[in-house]
Amino acid sequence: MIKKDSALISELQTESWKERTKLPIGMDENGELFFDDSKIKSESFKKIEIDIAKKIIHVNKKPWWKFW
Repeated sequence: MIKKDSALISELQTESWKERTKLPIGMDENGELFFDDSKIKSESFKKIEIDIAKKIIHVNKKPWWKFW
């Protein structure tokens, strides 16, 4: 069987999917992204220190056993 002759994926043939994949991909007509990034965990900025004398880079300088 040749791949081009195989059946279409039904989930990708819905009107909802076709609407979401029109240009511009992933945006509605108002420029709003379909992707909901509110559930993504954000990380705080890390403090990076470079010790040139010892040639060591410290990230957050917190001991590994402290988790608070």
